[in-house]
Amino acid sequence: MRCVLSALACCTACGGQAVPAASSASPFIGEWQCAFVSDGGLETSSSLRMTAAPDGGLSSDFFVGGIGCELRWSASGNTASAQPDQTCGVGVGSISVRQATFSVSGDSATVSLIGVQHQVNVGSNGATHPMDLIGSVSGSCTKG
Repeated sequence: MRCVLSALACCTACGGQAVPAASSASPFIGEWQCAFVSDGGLETSSSLRMTAAPDGGLSSDFFVGGIGCELRWSASGNTASAQPDQTCGVGVGSISVRQATFSVSGDSATVSLIGVQHQVNVGSNGATHPMDLIGSVSGSCTKG
C-alpha cells in the first residue's frame, strides 16, 4: 500500500566519514519556501530553515501536515543528504526517514525523500492494528 506522506524526511548513510564544516556562506543556509507533492498526489507547502550545525554539518527544521521535523544533513558539493536513522514526529503519524536529498542551484533547490509513516488501522470490530506505509515526497524550493 502506498502512503501519502505529509512531511519531509530523510536519510542517507554518511559512511562514517568526516562531515565538511558548513558556514553561513554555504548555499544551503537560509530560509526556504517549498512546495511538495507526494506519490499519492497530496500537495502541501512549508518553510524550511537550514542552519549550520555545531558539529559542522547542517540542520533543518520545518512543520508540514501536523508533523514537526528536525533533520541533520551532510553536504557534498551542492547536494545535502539526510543522516541515517532519523524520525519526524512521535508515535502514530511519525515518519521514519529512509532516504532524502536537498540539492541547491543558486536560489532554487529540489527535495526528494522516501519514508515510512507509522499509522494505526481500526477494524470494523474496533480492534486496532499497527500499519506502516512507505511513500515518497518531492518538491521544489526557493530561497528567501
